[in-house]
Amino acid sequence: MEGFAAVVAVILGLALTTTKVTDFLRNVLDKSDTYPKYVWNIVAFLVGIALCVGWQHSFVNDLFHQVPALSDVNLSGTAGYVLSGLIVGGGAGFFHEVLDALSGVATTLQARRTP
Repeated sequence: MEGFAAVVAVILGLALTTTKVTDFLRNVLDKSDTYPKYVWNIVAFLVGIALCVGWQHSFVNDLFHQVPALSDVNLSGTAGYVLSGLIVGGGAGFFHEVLDALSGVATTLQARRTP
């Protein structure tokens, strides 16, 4: 189980990084908020893939080993990197929503403090 916790920690860290990179790109490229939402979903997946392929990081085999029916599956090389990147890009959506909710709470609290 220790290995699984490490894999989840890596996924969460990369997903949070992907979220912040995607938000940065959105702030730079779409200041008027005119692009459709799906564009930023695609960007998140592409950033996740770029991170995993660029760093040659694949954790899918570690995930497969947690499921007895998939424990014999070995996905290595570029395919493993791309699938890992897709998982990271999908997780970025979760972090986007969490950070957006926290930002809304912070804005509300700040508005209450301001006279």
